[in-house]
Amino acid sequence: MKIILSTIAFRSIASVRPTVAEAINKELTIGRSPDNDFILEDPERYCSRYHARCYLLNGSYFIEDCSSSGTLVNETQRLERGHRYQLQDGDTLIIGENQLRVSLIAEPGKMTTAIATAKAAPISAFSIDDFFQPQEPPASAAPAWGVAVLT
Repeated sequence: MKIILSTIAFRSIASVRPTVAEAINKELTIGRSPDNDFILEDPERYCSRYHARCYLLNGSYFIEDCSSSGTLVNETQRLERGHRYQLQDGDTLIIGENQLRVSLIAEPGKMTTAIATAKAAPISAFSIDDFFQPQEPPASAAPAWGVAVLT
């Protein structure tokens, strides 16, 4: 699978020279530092030196936030550090004052089972909270407001 990231706008102004980075079946790093695959223009330092990474897992690309300021996906979902989102073709990312477009291209004739499964039941987000289930208080416990029930 191929991923292409391209700049749509900086400070809400369309890019004259869009920045583009692409990878085939490998990880892409995003941030201010010059050793990233996709280097963000950010004179005000709203984004981190190593802000996020896009990586391939089971035939689908994910973005994982590595920053302290977060990443906005499709203008509605905020990713915090350590959280990931399964990318879809056409997604937009807002990192600092940069707006990016995600393009995903499947290799010709290689529609894998993992990709077909992901399209049927997409994983929209991952959170540490997914691993913890709320616990019910024991039946004999006093009510939460601190009043004991006499029987």
